[in-house]
Amino acid sequence: MRFSLLLLAGIALALMATGDADAKEPEWNYTPEPIGPCCGLTRSISVDISADGEYTAVGAYGKVYLFDKYSNIALWSYDVGSDAYSIAISADGEYIVAGSEGHNVYFFDKDSNTPLWNYTTGDDVESVAISADGEYIIAGSNDHTVYLFDKDSSTPLWNYTAGGNVRSVAISADGEYIVAGSHDHNVYLFNKNNNTPLQSWDVEHNVNLVDISANGEFIIGGGRCTGKIVGCLSGGYDQIYQFDKDNESSRKTFTFGNEVSSIAISADSKSAVVGSIDGYVHFYTLDKSGSDKGLLSLVWGNKVATWVASVAISADGEYIAAGGWNDLGGGDKVYFFGKDSSTPLWSYETGAVVPSVAISSDGEYIAAGSGDHNVYLFDKGSGMLFWSYEAGDAVGSVIISADGEYIAAGSADGKVYFSDNSYGGTPLWPGRPGRWNHATAGPHPSVGSVAISADGNYIVVGGYGDGKVYFFGKDSSTPLWSYEIGDIDNRHVNTVAISADGEYIVAGAYDDKVYLFGKDSSTPLWNYTAG
Repeated sequence: MRFSLLLLAGIALALMATGDADAKEPEWNYTPEPIGPCCGLTRSISVDISADGEYTAVGAYGKVYLFDKYSNIALWSYDVGSDAYSIAISADGEYIVAGSEGHNVYFFDKDSNTPLWNYTTGDDVESVAISADGEYIIAGSNDHTVYLFDKDSSTPLWNYTAGGNVRSVAISADGEYIVAGSHDHNVYLFNKNNNTPLQSWDVEHNVNLVDISANGEFIIGGGRCTGKIVGCLSGGYDQIYQFDKDNESSRKTFTFGNEVSSIAISADSKSAVVGSIDGYVHFYTLDKSGSDKGLLSLVWGNKVATWVASVAISADGEYIAAGGWNDLGGGDKVYFFGKDSSTPLWSYETGAVVPSVAISSDGEYIAAGSGDHNVYLFDKGSGMLFWSYEAGDAVGSVIISADGEYIAAGSADGKVYFSDNSYGGTPLWPGRPGRWNHATAGPHPSVGSVAISADGNYIVVGGYGDGKVYFFGKDSSTPLWSYEIGDIDNRHVNTVAISADGEYIVAGAYDDKVYLFGKDSSTPLWNYTAG
């Protein structure tokens, strides 16, 4: 699901912890390079993270970036030339898919910024999804079409033309079932083997949000967009719907006092939580018997704020997190619930609206982003604040790896921040060579290319603008060595690569030369002048 909110628009123990936790420095942060004027949160930053937290994919300001957990220097970036509206990464981090304003679907593996393939649709691609193993890719386009691909070809396995823009798509973990939401008012369900819908449901207004449980057994759709994008799509309705994949007449409608802002389904496919902009959190579980067997039933609902902006749920449905805005007194808070009670186990007051929350699979760690510019990490048991980190502007999106080890956040300062969960820990990479900054134009150097050895022990970087090759060990941001090419007018190292064992490094530069190095010396073993 994709986050879409305009940002600017135990309990005692948790509150006592407000001023006591140490400030947490991120392991790294990164500023994407804008492609034009930016208006805070009205430009798109899309973020996804692999299940183990090893890789983070980012779509921002016309580029797709891939990072590993150790560094704020992108492993690679790729210029799509227009906003990257949507991005997704396979559970193992091996494959990345991006959808762009330029009508394209791009598919990468983690080892290269050269797309394995791309496909041009007839309009903006606002939603993409990928199966857990990366075998199947689904895309929704404003050309009214749903596209299904396998990873080995840019030729769609099939496509289906709906009656309106396809704004949201989702795929089950095994890739067997695909769900799409369209502005023709329909939610569509497909099996991967056929473009004839298994079911379709007319909900009588635009569908901007769909999700499917991991096992493909049930589908949720709604009018308001949500998920991990900073930047808002239009729309918003006061109803969501649940469907059973095997029964066209099984639709169940849930009506709220106001627009639905956020939906989350537990990984075990047995529970769901919904937040609405009238301040309610609603918790549902699947009925196990009777006429509603297999459909969601309300367990509890509680008005906790003026507006609930974001909700999240643990994999087993045991724990729920919510964040929002409150003008009723008591301040803007993060709320944490157990599944058996509408009374929060704890809450924590931040300095401004909380537009994004995330929870680890086991419910042990809760992350939150706030309009007070902070990223927060909490312990589930007490609500104790492990750490907070102040970004350069409002934090509109946070995600956490399944094991809770790593947290990524997107901010209105245009940066993506990445950290581990360690209490008061020191950044793995506290600095960057040469103070590189991708947001800086002109004569200042930027990063042209990055590569990492198979075991992750060595990293090589090519400088664009300073003409240097930098070679690092993983444990320090101080280069083991660097080498500067000799041509003062063409000081760009455009591409670098490294052998699996890290013993040899190759670099291609704008002086028309290829350089080969051994890892123990900055003196090239040889160079070759291309034609």
